[in-house]
Amino acid sequence: MKSSDVIDPAVLEMPFAVNGDKNNIPATNTPSSGYASQSLGFPPITQEEPEDGGIPPDRKDFNGLGYITTSHSFYSQIGSLYTFSESVSAAIGGYPSGAKLWYTDAENKVRLLVSLKDDNTDNFITTPSVIGPEGSWNDVIASDEFVAQNYINKDRVNNCLMSVGASVWASLSGNELSLTAEIICTIPDERDSKGVPQSLSVTLPSGTKTTLDTSSEGSWFILAADGSLSSLAQENFFNGTYPTPTSGKKYLVFDELKNAFFFSDTGSAYEKISCAIVGEYEVSGSTAADLTLYQPYTLATQTDVARMIKIINNKIQLVSAVPANAESNVLYCIAES
Repeated sequence: MKSSDVIDPAVLEMPFAVNGDKNNIPATNTPSSGYASQSLGFPPITQEEPEDGGIPPDRKDFNGLGYITTSHSFYSQIGSLYTFSESVSAAIGGYPSGAKLWYTDAENKVRLLVSLKDDNTDNFITTPSVIGPEGSWNDVIASDEFVAQNYINKDRVNNCLMSVGASVWASLSGNELSLTAEIICTIPDERDSKGVPQSLSVTLPSGTKTTLDTSSEGSWFILAADGSLSSLAQENFFNGTYPTPTSGKKYLVFDELKNAFFFSDTGSAYEKISCAIVGEYEVSGSTAADLTLYQPYTLATQTDVARMIKIINNKIQLVSAVPANAESNVLYCIAES
């Protein structure tokens, strides 16, 4: 079908039989009554011959059926939007997961919300607190400004730098690492009761120092914690698996299911540790070198992404470069249903 084949629907000046006599079409009805219902339609008795006990369909049922079907079409045609309805919610046992309803908030902004659970009876009109990533309703589409303020939830971005005072935020003198600019990082902090990742925000001021570990050659991570910096050999970092602790060895494990780091030192049992990986360095001949400083994530809106990519033959292609000032990683947070 082509767009030119689409036929404009007939204009409804009013719902069918809006002023006529009509029956209310209930959800159920007694089949032997001959009246229509939403569950059965016209019961079988209406197709039987009268001499065999059949009951002719009621004209008022036809009017009622036409009214309930066209009333929704008329409602949409005049530009009305469906929002939360207590009567609808009660009739269907709550809205299903994925249901989308419109909402005008306290700032008179119109938003499209999606249900995040089945049997959803939470009324976002009377109780706006149920709206949000951790609630029972969340936004589907919104302006870039709204996305930036609401979708980009920094409490859910983990194990990264969120802000640095300068792109080169640390210097190395011998084996001593010194912060030359303030850094702000997010530290994984387990999950809430609904399984949503949480994080802590930690600020390390310019001047914070640490002596990097150079006890073995190879690649090392720089770790940031509350008020301090430390280091760990990359070979001792594990993602999701817990090696058996060995005396004289340090292990760092990131448990994605728990959204937290766990640490074992010199054979001890694993314990939760609050830290984030913010950089790397190499050790050669007991000397730290080749310092790599991680950069903050850039949180991009849907419009930002649209400027940079296009879809050709179902393949995403980059059509413009990431901005020159973005030496950072780019994390795309897109409001999408």
